[in-house]
Amino acid sequence: MNQAQEILQSLSEKFAGTASVKQVYGEPIQAGGRTVVPVARVQYFLGGGGGSGEHKGEHVERPLSGGGGGGGGWVKAAPAGALEISETGVRFIHFSDATRIAKLCIGGVTALLVLSRLLGRRR
Repeated sequence: MNQAQEILQSLSEKFAGTASVKQVYGEPIQAGGRTVVPVARVQYFLGGGGGSGEHKGEHVERPLSGGGGGGGGWVKAAPAGALEISETGVRFIHFSDATRIAKLCIGGVTALLVLSRLLGRRR
């Protein structure tokens, strides 16, 4: 395994326990003959790299070598919904994210304004 793979492996092991459904919601809840199981969307973003090199120059008595590596990342967890389990079956209850919906609307309006401006200049 090369240095970059070792860095990513180490990071992924450290992040494995940092973002879980339990941290977003908690334990499943049982009440009234139903069990509600929280569902979360968890994303891991990892990056790493390494390198080494050797410089052999005319004015150097011995080759100069160096190397280095590093990595980093972050974890994002957000509520997605819940599973409701009862005697009649299982259903998924989706949670809406008002902020995300607002961002999508603003982005759509902005795209339409830019597009109409570009098309208006062509005429």
